[in-house]
Amino acid sequence: MDGLTQHESHSLKQLEKVVSTGMKSFIYVGKALLEIRDRRLYRQGFSSFENYCAERWGMARNYANKLISGANVAGNLGTVVPTSQQPTAERQVRPLASLTPAKQRKVWENAVKESDGKVPTQATVERLAKPHKPGPSVNEAVDSEPAVRWARLLADLMTRTVSLRKHGLKSLSKRWTQDQRDDFAQKLRRYSKHLADMAKEIE
Repeated sequence: MDGLTQHESHSLKQLEKVVSTGMKSFIYVGKALLEIRDRRLYRQGFSSFENYCAERWGMARNYANKLISGANVAGNLGTVVPTSQQPTAERQVRPLASLTPAKQRKVWENAVKESDGKVPTQATVERLAKPHKPGPSVNEAVDSEPAVRWARLLADLMTRTVSLRKHGLKSLSKRWTQDQRDDFAQKLRRYSKHLADMAKEIE
């Protein structure tokens, strides 16, 4: 693995401090993770960003990318959104990730208005963002074929299971924020439903 320069080591230390102390602020955490990923500041102790997230923070790369994406969306909302109406959790802006910055601002402003000036829920943002989202691409259409979809699901599930056994769910969950716990619990419920549906299909 490549070693870090003195400047890079200092940057990594400062960025990890942000991640460690700022877990409740997804914007700061997302920005810190983005810099660590793009500058490959993890490379001295870890072979990949995915391993870094899992072993250093007990965080799946998928969730880390959501935090990064959420921080970018929040940045796009900019100063046009008053402090009291700015997103407080990554899941609130998740439905905006695939939209252009202009549409992100428009949908968020409409969601705030519909929520009587308060920070809107994910469900409200999702509903208002849906008409603005692009249709599925050719690759997405191919990936939606049942055989491919189930294969991807099972491969992902096995990867996650191995990771959990390796790192220990109980020890990891102690370091998770409530958003991370909710996100993981939602995935488990979704996997359970998919697997139950698969069982019915092959019976």
